[in-house]
Amino acid sequence: MIDSDAPTRNIAWVNAARLLLRAQHLSKSITEEYHEREWRLFTEEWKIKFLPFLSNSHEYYFGLPSSDPVVPATKIEKTDIDSIAERSVVETSLEIDGYSSTLHANSFVSERAIRVIFEFTEIYDHNDDPLNNTRGFLDDGMTQVENRHLLGLLAYLKIRLRYLFIGEEVRERSKLND
Repeated sequence: MIDSDAPTRNIAWVNAARLLLRAQHLSKSITEEYHEREWRLFTEEWKIKFLPFLSNSHEYYFGLPSSDPVVPATKIEKTDIDSIAERSVVETSLEIDGYSSTLHANSFVSERAIRVIFEFTEIYDHNDDPLNNTRGFLDDGMTQVENRHLLGLLAYLKIRLRYLFIGEEVRERSKLND
């Protein structure tokens, strides 16, 4: 499901996370030992299938086309952040019965959806909360991402922690009260 290209990448990740959480919830009602073994095999298979999606460059998580799965060990500058903001603004036109509107879509992949997939690939836990109760990476977990050498995801999360994107405008979170 999450193998979707921009601008629908975020929608695909959110739907995949919801389906995963529903499957985990349903698995709690398994009573047969054979079905429990099959469920464990299923989860192991899907952990492996999800891992490549956690190994993309930071631009992928901003909904941008990205062919390089590894982020070079270079510092990301403010100009890079501005470029991401400019390229990530997606304009769509909506027309209904002769009336039209231009909308700016947020193509960023939801941190909560990423967290669901990330935690599923790390350790399977029957007590996962539904997506709306799942913490984002901005709360914690950055060290875990770094320890797993998911450099593109780490760069994305650090950028999102430090900067607020409002259309093409980028504001540093620490300077919002200035």
